[in-house]
Amino acid sequence: MGNKGSSPKSLIHKTDQALAILLRNLPDPPTAVINSSAAQSEAKSSPEATAVTSSPPPAAECKAAGEPLERAKSTVCECIELLCWAQRGKPISAAKKNEKPASKQDAVSVAALMTRGNTESNTHRFESDWIIRLLRSMWFLTVEAKKSLVELVAYLIREVADFRQYVMQTPDFVNILLGFVRDRNYDADGVCIHASKILHVAVREINSVAVFILNNHIWEFLQQHATVKSFDAQSLAFDIIYDCIISTEVLSDGVEQKSLREESADFINGLWEPALNPNPTEIDGVRRSNKFFTTLNELMRNRDILVVQNSMRLLQAVLFDPQKRTYQSMIQYVGDAQNLRIALYLLRDTSTKIQYEGFHMFRVFVLNPFQPDSVKIPLARNRDKIVAYLTDFQPEKAERNEQFQRERTMVIEKLKELGPPSMYGGSPQAPSPPQPSPSPQTTSDKDKVQDGQDPQVPAPSDAASSTEAPEVAEVSSSGASQKQTVEQKQRALMDRIEARRKDSTPSVSKRQFV
Repeated sequence: MGNKGSSPKSLIHKTDQALAILLRNLPDPPTAVINSSAAQSEAKSSPEATAVTSSPPPAAECKAAGEPLERAKSTVCECIELLCWAQRGKPISAAKKNEKPASKQDAVSVAALMTRGNTESNTHRFESDWIIRLLRSMWFLTVEAKKSLVELVAYLIREVADFRQYVMQTPDFVNILLGFVRDRNYDADGVCIHASKILHVAVREINSVAVFILNNHIWEFLQQHATVKSFDAQSLAFDIIYDCIISTEVLSDGVEQKSLREESADFINGLWEPALNPNPTEIDGVRRSNKFFTTLNELMRNRDILVVQNSMRLLQAVLFDPQKRTYQSMIQYVGDAQNLRIALYLLRDTSTKIQYEGFHMFRVFVLNPFQPDSVKIPLARNRDKIVAYLTDFQPEKAERNEQFQRERTMVIEKLKELGPPSMYGGSPQAPSPPQPSPSPQTTSDKDKVQDGQDPQVPAPSDAASSTEAPEVAEVSSSGASQKQTVEQKQRALMDRIEARRKDSTPSVSKRQFV
């Protein structure tokens, strides 16, 4: 195909003709693509039904289509790469030269050609939904053509309002990408990574797409895509989740300001069971659960350090929203002693970064003005150990960061103000956890936290102090037997010993009452 004298319009026309040949001869894509509302509802209830492998079809099937298929594929790939240059405002005949900067009008023209078929509404149009047909055949393109298609579509989403409007009015655009995201081929010749990149840009730039993913596919991303073994796929999954929940606004001075989307705040606040108390200052003592925070807690127990870091980043962005849209959820979260257990575990992780982020979570539990007794009891019980651990916690960072040093001092002072555990209805010492039976394999700390046991204290690899990290105290639940103090137990034991001393030769019948 000659490049000289070509234009975006002629490229679109050539690509349209080649696409017709491709779609007429190409076998059906192996990845299930959601096209109808019925398929969407089925995917909501069973996302695994559409998560099939998207590997190229057998060579025999492609060869059966003959030479026209290969020529069409070559034409489409070449046109996409040249269109990528055209939308930047570069001459088609000089596509390999960085001569001319991108023009806004050039991008608008290419967007109109790709969505309407022409830049003028009263002229002949190509077949409708040209970009949709191009996305459907993405799995069959070359690696370079896939990269160019990603760059082309991402640029149009960011820069052209008409193209964003087209995406909002075309559900198939997002549904096709979702079908390809479920692909398990994470290599460059697969479609998962490429489709995820386009979807991420759409979620970040188009609020309605972010809300759609949040309401219909957030659990699929959190529970499946966020824990895959591929670093690129995992990172893109977390980026999509993050931008579904957090909006980014660029201020006049170029600084990015992040805040919780109003729709995501309503979504998260509405997940509490029972519903939240409208007055956060009233501590009602009701134990509540939230699927979103429960899922994040599970991810923070993951053995993959990147999963833990991304989960903590997302949790902090939700809890510490500058607009305070999730203030009641934050008060409820930091008022749960089980969440305190997670924060303490992260505080003593072997990774310095996770320790640091874990401290910022832990300090909210300590400085909470509406701190319930269920949180005060384990803090008071382990106060001395926690204070000793924090006193020498990451001294190098404290020297460089004055704010961190002030926050650490504030947390230590607040802990020292706590009274004895009995003041809040707890026993002075935590009950000893049951000793595990001998086993050739040692249970990991994360498994112990999940099972409710006290994990062993690892020595922080980067901390300068060898001070023992605080133990996570068992949280006492309501009940008369658990409210009994150690003094009462000792008094009962002394009474039994005294009874035995009074009867120096007890009979068998008398021993039954001792």
